[in-house]
Amino acid sequence: MNIRPVVLLTAALLLSGCGSGGVTTTSSGNNTTLDIAFSPSPIDLTGIAASYAADIAYDSHERNTFDIFLPQASQPTGLIVYVHGGGFTSGDKSVIYQSERAAEIQTALAQGAAFATINYRLLDTVDAEGVIKPMGDSRRALQFIRYHAERFNIDSSRIAMYGDSAGAGTSLWLAFHDDMADPVNPDPVLRQSTRIATAGAIETQASYDIYRWESDVFIDYGLTVDTMREASPILSQRLLSFYGVSDTEGLLSNEVTAYRRDVDLLGLLSVGDPNFWIRNSEQPAAFPLSATQILHHPFHARELKEQADAIGIMNVSYIPAIGVSDPSQEEVVPFLLRQIQ
Repeated sequence: MNIRPVVLLTAALLLSGCGSGGVTTTSSGNNTTLDIAFSPSPIDLTGIAASYAADIAYDSHERNTFDIFLPQASQPTGLIVYVHGGGFTSGDKSVIYQSERAAEIQTALAQGAAFATINYRLLDTVDAEGVIKPMGDSRRALQFIRYHAERFNIDSSRIAMYGDSAGAGTSLWLAFHDDMADPVNPDPVLRQSTRIATAGAIETQASYDIYRWESDVFIDYGLTVDTMREASPILSQRLLSFYGVSDTEGLLSNEVTAYRRDVDLLGLLSVGDPNFWIRNSEQPAAFPLSATQILHHPFHARELKEQADAIGIMNVSYIPAIGVSDPSQEEVVPFLLRQIQ
């Protein structure tokens, strides 16, 4: 990947709460410049002193951008990163600005944490790279922000991520995966750690190894990969695009088997991983009859909770269809804040 221009934000800008205008800064490290335009917030900040910048590029593709809200602070702050959903095929970082979601940003800023929302490349109908493409973009966005943590006045050890559906799974993937930093990479961004302090998942999948759906998630129903694919032509193609293959034979190749292990959230979850928050509440605990029910079934959350409980990973879980409701009734952003404050 190409090295993106270095973001240099002065302490004065971070503390100014400026509403609009641009700043051009120069990095002597790679002799490049970057214009950052601070603009009016897309949401009501309810009197909170914070600056907002949109569409900061973290890599070369047009969708490799993020928006960030920076609270006034004399010391480095924690950061919450939101990853949108859409099955890796649709969606946009701006969904979090909708009126019913804006309170999540307001809550973070009111508690002194920065908030970012990111875009990533989407899967093509037939995709040569698979889910590692959008998930890898989210990883790089995290590394980019961490590389520039001092400039953003962020404590790089206090970063949380959460999202909906595909964004939920991506956040858990980063929470559970071993550190993917490449210490000898010529790109300094990719030398950064990919570990996060905590994660939140809304309507998540338990794994992106679909054979774990067969052996674990839907074991109660005897549902197989083949019968899941038969449930919906759209879902069938999407499941193949997860790994960049065009037919079921490719799913069992040595290369794709290794790929599936690398995106298997259940397999990656292990002792020492961060605490997490999870909620799958929109679908019934019944035999799934549609792609939506397959992708967001409460049994996805059930498997993650059972695995976490078995190895002692604390979790706040809401799976009402199977009678699981954490007594704290804590929502996702307050949970994340508690882990990074």
